[in-house]
Amino acid sequence: MDVILPGGVFPLVTNLLGALALLLVGWLVAGLLSKTVRGLLRRVNVDERISGVAGGTVSPGVRVDRWAGTIAFWVVMVLAIVAALNVLNLTTVSEPLNQFLNQIFSFLPKLGAAALLAALGCVPRQAPWPIGVNQVGR
Repeated sequence: MDVILPGGVFPLVTNLLGALALLLVGWLVAGLLSKTVRGLLRRVNVDERISGVAGGTVSPGVRVDRWAGTIAFWVVMVLAIVAALNVLNLTTVSEPLNQFLNQIFSFLPKLGAAALLAALGCVPRQAPWPIGVNQVGR
């Protein structure tokens, strides 16, 4: 006895191939982005700068460029996975991941502002007087 799928097999196969193509392209983009982030952070010596500010030495096991590259890789991969799940019409599975991505992207401006304030705090002050001294009442 043959089982005939409603609508045929062709739409199912094309959706599956489209999802696999999205995953492959996402994996390639994630790898390229991860390599770029690691290269840029190594070029600006972010590990040495952080250890210099903290007054320590660079730990060979914990590298900021690797962490940032890994985070960038997985953010892009989660985007690709959500897109692939949407192509397969698995919205029940993709909806929690979509909400997770919305939370991540809504947090990024706060993280950027905190990084900017931390970077400004590390810049040596250029004022000719001590900060906090009232110049009017000399």
